[in-house]
Amino acid sequence: MWRLGSRCLFLLVLLTCGTVCGAARTPVGEILSLEGSVEFSTNKTVWHPAKTNQLLYAFDYLRTLKNSRAMLRLADLGRVRINEQTTLTILPASGRADETKVNIMMGAAYLLLLLEVEWVVFGSF
Repeated sequence: MWRLGSRCLFLLVLLTCGTVCGAARTPVGEILSLEGSVEFSTNKTVWHPAKTNQLLYAFDYLRTLKNSRAMLRLADLGRVRINEQTTLTILPASGRADETKVNIMMGAAYLLLLLEVEWVVFGSF
């Protein structure tokens, strides 16, 4: 009986470590510059001040407040200039290295493409 329980416990620890310990997040972007008040969140509930050179991951939220701007570099080498009072989230690419998805929930952003890449931008325009 003890041996069966220890095997189950070992399997549970192994599965938990495999999903939590091995789930390293891959950055999909970086904040290049900030002007004014820019904030980020991982859950859109608690916001923290953003910093220059901060890495961004899929499903991170970013927002600029009044009289604020930010410049992002995304994994596909495109750049996004975010205007004031803009909220967006970066979505995971669907397996292609040359694809970036950005969901602009409100506000405005400029896309600066350095290479010929495909962009998918969601939002109401």
